[in-house]
Amino acid sequence: MRHMFYFFTAPIAPEKRLLLSVNSTALNINLNSWHNGGCPICFFVIQYRPNRQQEWTLVSNNVIPEQNNITITDLSPGSWYSLLITARNDAGSTDAEYKFATLTLSGGNLLLFI
Repeated sequence: MRHMFYFFTAPIAPEKRLLLSVNSTALNINLNSWHNGGCPICFFVIQYRPNRQQEWTLVSNNVIPEQNNITITDLSPGSWYSLLITARNDAGSTDAEYKFATLTLSGGNLLLFI
């Protein structure tokens, strides 16, 4: 008789380009870009903060994967932010932090991270 062993891991964070899309005042987060590690993702915790601020703003501490996309609105144009996402499944949790910049009002990119 053969024994089958399955190895599951905590969720695996995606590359930023697959996860985030941004305009001058909003950030869209593609939750489908996360790999589940072999166990379904139970929920996400999503927080963000402007660059140089210490306090995180909680978007939600119980985003279900079926939501597919989350949009954070009312961001300042031409500004740097940090995004912190925690993904949880039965094998564990993964924290991933991403830095991003909103576009300027004219639609331009910020070139420097300060």
